[in-house]
Amino acid sequence: MEGHFDHEEKEMIAKNYSGFDRHKEEHLALIGICGGLQAKFHAGEAEVREEVGQLVKVWLDSHIPTFDKAYAEALNS
Repeated sequence: MEGHFDHEEKEMIAKNYSGFDRHKEEHLALIGICGGLQAKFHAGEAEVREEVGQLVKVWLDSHIPTFDKAYAEALNS
């Protein structure tokens, strides 16, 4: 996931994408959520359940049409 985000961010910087800061914040938010869940799982404080998958799905369903679509348009300009 982080490798994908790194690639996207490098492309945005190369195109001087005006929405870079907000897009980066979105990436950091998901990395934080996933990192927190992973730490809790390894500490025996959380289980990977359907709710976790739904959380990620909702994030992606929001992020892709809102943030990635705008970014894709900037890359094609």
